[in-house]
Amino acid sequence: MNKRTFFELAEKLKEAFLWISSLGIHFDQTRIGQYERIISTYLKNIEAGIENKIQHDRFLAVCFEAMSFVEVFENFPRKHERVLVSKLKTVLKGPLFQEEEIAKGKSSEARNIQYELVLASKLNKTGLEIDFSNGYKEDLNFEYGGERIYCECKRPFTDAGLQKAFKESMSQLRKRFTIGKPGEKGIIAVSISRLSNVRNSSVVFDSPQLAVEAINQHITEKMRPFASLMDSKKEPKIAGMFCSFYTPIAISSMAGDLISVNVDGCIPFGKPGSESYAFLRNFSTEIDGWLN
Repeated sequence: MNKRTFFELAEKLKEAFLWISSLGIHFDQTRIGQYERIISTYLKNIEAGIENKIQHDRFLAVCFEAMSFVEVFENFPRKHERVLVSKLKTVLKGPLFQEEEIAKGKSSEARNIQYELVLASKLNKTGLEIDFSNGYKEDLNFEYGGERIYCECKRPFTDAGLQKAFKESMSQLRKRFTIGKPGEKGIIAVSISRLSNVRNSSVVFDSPQLAVEAINQHITEKMRPFASLMDSKKEPKIAGMFCSFYTPIAISSMAGDLISVNVDGCIPFGKPGSESYAFLRNFSTEIDGWLN
């Protein structure tokens, strides 16, 4: 689990914006430019003792929307910044808020790629070497434990979209495998943030731990049905699913302060004792304890 207060996020975002600018990306007329102006105006007003609920709510909303840029800024491999620049130029074109996206339109492309960058950053943070040799024309692949791991990334908008994403990922992974070649595994990575909380509404919990337990339960409920659909004997190379959920929460003991929380879960497709189950369990435990 990752958690930050929104004021901590705002400070990190300042650094992230400077970094994006240092890459030669002009973002003044993009959503990042709007985020920067909204955050800057709000913080200046706070320093001047000016309180404005509309500005406050807008500040919280853009901080949450922009938090994934902090993940990329902190953890994306610097030696691959050349690849990153081309992706960021697309990512910056998205609408200001995720609720403004249209599932089948180009408006969702920015945040879809953004999710891939965030996942690549998380994996890089654990010491895994992401393979960008193909110019990042496909979703992620990397080596772990002497095996080549292919990862298809999806960001569905609805439960029906989640089922479609599952089927599509299965088909894409099969095409990426080499017939008869050992040492390959596939993972389906899914962000359910938009599906589960399209307006990024906050929920009040008594403690961060209770929030994480509730989110983990929600992830399990969303992902578990897909494990029952899998026959690991017929699909031994497809090990399971990763699931990410970003959401703002409020802690009752913190006087209304909001926290941005990211929880990652992992659902193995193989049965306990199977090779694919053991692989995903070991992998998830080693990188971040992502097993639900």
